[in-house]
Amino acid sequence: MFQVQGTVNPTGPLSLNGSFAIQASHVSSDRSFLVETIVFGQYDYEKLDLEDLELTDEAQALIERPGEFRKRYGDYFVLGSKLRYWFHTLVECR
Repeated sequence: MFQVQGTVNPTGPLSLNGSFAIQASHVSSDRSFLVETIVFGQYDYEKLDLEDLELTDEAQALIERPGEFRKRYGDYFVLGSKLRYWFHTLVECR
């Protein structure tokens, strides 16, 4: 079994989860071999703190005109996000 361990020091309150799998191995000579790996992972879900959320004065002024508010700010409010990553390597070991 082939295991890899690493440390990531993010700048925010995040945790890093991921998986590691050997996808292929190929012997290129009697003194070296190739290992292809793919790593998938994701950060924890992050969302806004709604407790102190307020409309700006400009947005508050447009509340009475829904068409103008929608034109200026759109239809959606993004509350949070979840970031993912994918890493592909091909390593020759000698």
